[in-house]
Amino acid sequence: MAIVPSKQVGANTATEPLVTNVTVPLANTEYSHALNDAVKQIIMRCRGSATIKYCFVSGESGSNYMTLPRNNTMGLDAIKFTGKVIYFQSDVASVVVEILELI
Repeated sequence: MAIVPSKQVGANTATEPLVTNVTVPLANTEYSHALNDAVKQIIMRCRGSATIKYCFVSGESGSNYMTLPRNNTMGLDAIKFTGKVIYFQSDVASVVVEILELI
């Protein structure tokens, strides 16, 4: 699957990539990643074959969430998050969630 570059221009143009790999040792357990305050775009995927449930409110990754299906990539573009955290869990143990933030 190819990742299409952002079409942002001007002040919203992302210029710096930040890659984070979060190890998820337990299935159906919430993990989190604090996003950089300057993030303009997020790309997230699972390294391995697992479904990821994600949200932006602590404790809701098992009840009020978006689903990232197996072998897919999630992207949010042209965002202005400050002080945000992404919360997620996997239906499979021992996977890695890859998060790319463009700032």
